[in-house]
Amino acid sequence: MDIVGALRTFLRVAETGSFSAAAIDLKLTQPAVSRQISALEAHLGMRLLHRSTTALALTSEGERTIPMALRVVEAVEALGESTDPAGTVSGKVRLSLPAPLGLFMSERIGALLDRHPGLHVELLFREEPSDLVGEGIDIEVRLGPVSDPGLIGRRIGWTTAFLVAAPPISKSAGFPEHWTI
Repeated sequence: MDIVGALRTFLRVAETGSFSAAAIDLKLTQPAVSRQISALEAHLGMRLLHRSTTALALTSEGERTIPMALRVVEAVEALGESTDPAGTVSGKVRLSLPAPLGLFMSERIGALLDRHPGLHVELLFREEPSDLVGEGIDIEVRLGPVSDPGLIGRRIGWTTAFLVAAPPISKSAGFPEHWTI
């Protein structure tokens, strides 16, 4: 049973004083409204409405239920607004990256921020792994294995490292032509 939906129906019935009027407002049939109210009463273990063929009235339990039902429905609606199903991205993200990748990303992050004005990104350039929880870092790009089993890691690509030097330095330092790692 959809308790929130049944509470919405109950509130509409209480407001209109009629199953038929509530059904019209909610775009349901009158029997569907009646079934929802009966299921809600069974779930709560109390009678919410006195019904007769000519009248409808709240029971004392029904009157006491209205403020609580309003709070539940308002809380669910507020939750829906805070999760924003339209896809708006907002909030602060702390992102730790190795310096070369950070420089690459810093040139491109402006376009992301333009598309999502509610988003704030803090870039941290680091070569060593961070204490993600302790430092409040949301995402970190690491080179090499993830040693902490409490972290969720995903491979996003491969990289190759190069050691480069000017020819005069490599000749005086004696760098080999090829390295095996």
